[in-house]
Amino acid sequence: MMAANAQEATRRRRTASIVNESISSMTLVAPVAALLGIFFVWPMADLLIRSLRTGGVRHIGNVFANYESLVHDPVLLLVLKNTVVIAFWSTLVTGILAIPVAYLLTRVSARVRAIVVACIAIPFLVSILIRLFSFTIILGSNGLINRLLNIVHIGRLSLIFNTTGTVIGMVNYLLPYMVLMVYSGMAGVDNSLMTAAKSLGASNWRAAQKVYLPLISATLVSTFLLVFVLGLGFFLTPAVLGGPTGTPAAVYIQAQINDYQWGTASAMGIVLLAVSLIGYVMVLRVSGLGAISSFAGGAASKGANSTTPLRKSWLSMALWFVTFLVLVILIVPLVVAVGASFSETQTIVFPPHGFTLRWYGEVFSDPIWKDAIEKSIGVAIGTGTLAAVLGLAFARFTLRRKTRASRTVLLVVAYCPLIVPLILLSIGNYDVQVKLGLIGSWWGLIFIHTVMAFPFAVAILFSGLGGVDQNLESAAWTLGASRLRAFWKVTARAAMPSIVGAWLISFLISWDEIVVALFQTGFHKTLPVVIYSYLQSGLRPTVAAVAAMLIGLTLVTSGAFALVRLAQSRWSHSEFAFNS
Repeated sequence: MMAANAQEATRRRRTASIVNESISSMTLVAPVAALLGIFFVWPMADLLIRSLRTGGVRHIGNVFANYESLVHDPVLLLVLKNTVVIAFWSTLVTGILAIPVAYLLTRVSARVRAIVVACIAIPFLVSILIRLFSFTIILGSNGLINRLLNIVHIGRLSLIFNTTGTVIGMVNYLLPYMVLMVYSGMAGVDNSLMTAAKSLGASNWRAAQKVYLPLISATLVSTFLLVFVLGLGFFLTPAVLGGPTGTPAAVYIQAQINDYQWGTASAMGIVLLAVSLIGYVMVLRVSGLGAISSFAGGAASKGANSTTPLRKSWLSMALWFVTFLVLVILIVPLVVAVGASFSETQTIVFPPHGFTLRWYGEVFSDPIWKDAIEKSIGVAIGTGTLAAVLGLAFARFTLRRKTRASRTVLLVVAYCPLIVPLILLSIGNYDVQVKLGLIGSWWGLIFIHTVMAFPFAVAILFSGLGGVDQNLESAAWTLGASRLRAFWKVTARAAMPSIVGAWLISFLISWDEIVVALFQTGFHKTLPVVIYSYLQSGLRPTVAAVAAMLIGLTLVTSGAFALVRLAQSRWSHSEFAFNS
């Protein structure tokens, strides 16, 4: 009898444990499912339904009429051609510049590599609007480049408001992606294999052709595919630097929405999404899930590095020349933006004429700028907090899955918002938020920005929580702590650098976001939308002052993030030493 009672008590405890585990899991994943379901799945489904309706609003006639127009309408065919051509040239030019830089990074000392990577990464974190603003100064008919060309008697070139301007702007944006992703693959190559090939009589070129290139081919293919897919969805760069003759799909979709042509816009958007999905699937097949986020991570330690330094030669000089050119492309726009903010003239010029801080004062006295800054800060803080909390819950839920396959599926779900071009997320959420009454509200923007920041938060927190010894939390349970208290006091505290890092990255994503905000804001605009409106209607010196302040904010935030990562690294090393 006593044995039967003991068995029954054990069974009840196991049942209670399973129920508690299920409730805990649902508590972690339910808010994430609600957010992605309402502000990601619903908008995409709504877009698909609209693409099957005549005019995007009613069921009449052939449901595939909008898609057939993409094939038969010469204007739409031209738009699709422009999209592919711009993405192709941007990817090709980016690759030609990025591959030498990535190789150089594998052959220099750790200190030099850190400096070069910082010079590449920091401009990437600066708002794309600020860089586009600078390119309007650099590439204009009286811009910096054309003035230099006049000095050497070459003559002026048409570098802006055409496909050339679009490609230049896109290359500036895509370079950090490709450099860091290719470097990640190259750094994983064991240099002893090249040494062995040379010791067997192979020349440098043959060793590279037969050994090195095959080892990095998967990285190159996946990187070019990923960058090309990113290039297909560009909206802001062609909208600011492009012209009417080279309109890509994203800009055309926005114009169609402004004319209430939802059917054609939705169909083109679904086609763009399908092409993007195919591209990402190909990337996953070639290099796996890590390829999508490898630009944000480190590289393997087996590759060529400072132990096999690059000797002085024509090759080394060519590599340093290309690296210098890439740094000029990335850094000069920031220098131009800051310098133009101190000019005394009413027009934007560089080099600046005179020196004044007048435009900084006008920014803080103008209610338009003040309201925009206030809204952007509030939305960014809300986004950072919500993304960090939900990312922490989802990362925790994912890590507790027992099989690698289930964890991989969950991470793929978390990364899904990265696949969708921003213009599609924008127009899809516009219709959803109209129905929910969230258009123009802070919460409407916070929810969508959280969807955008969620993949990055999950990536950071999954890595951070994965490095924490789960046995410490189990020990806290045995000492009487509740699950929530044990998690917060042990695991979350150990992963605090990752939590702060996820918050900072999410804050920056929201602070810099413009495409979604263009559709979601009414009279009370965010700071990027105000800057964009001035880029469209006419530049003012206050724009340069705001640009300079945003660059300063980015530098401060980047420094804070670097300190957080350093603290996380030291914690990991100290924990390893303690456990050893």
